[in-house]
Amino acid sequence: MNLGSSFPRILAGSILLILIVSLCIYYSNGINNRNLDYTIYGAVNTYIFSQGDLVYLEGGRVTDTYDGGYDVLYAHHIYHIKSSQIPTKRDLITVIGVLGPDNQIIDIRFTYVTEAWKKYFLYLRSFLALIFLIYIFHRYWHFVPRKFGFRRR
Repeated sequence: MNLGSSFPRILAGSILLILIVSLCIYYSNGINNRNLDYTIYGAVNTYIFSQGDLVYLEGGRVTDTYDGGYDVLYAHHIYHIKSSQIPTKRDLITVIGVLGPDNQIIDIRFTYVTEAWKKYFLYLRSFLALIFLIYIFHRYWHFVPRKFGFRRR
């Protein structure tokens, strides 16, 4: 596709914009509809739900492990989780289970663990990509203070 004239540029830009907006809508709907059957943390924190209700905690950090379970710090509250699957400390975890006494989550229905090193690797990878993009931008463009804008080199 020759992007020399204005019509192909407008067409290509419109297609990219439609693609980005549709992906954003798709992921937004997926996140909102993913866990409608489960109670969210805010409802647990306000004591609307009692023991025996199904709760959903997303993105808590494992603070301590012991035989038969582990502790998760989520929104300044510690939850004691009874499970045979023991993650390592500092891992991020998503748990769906039944709320028991004293912030215990028993009868785990779903557990997803994101290891801490994967999160730090993601940060490193994003930082290296940012440096690469800054280099490419600096290589092909420069700032013109008088016009307060960027021009190609």
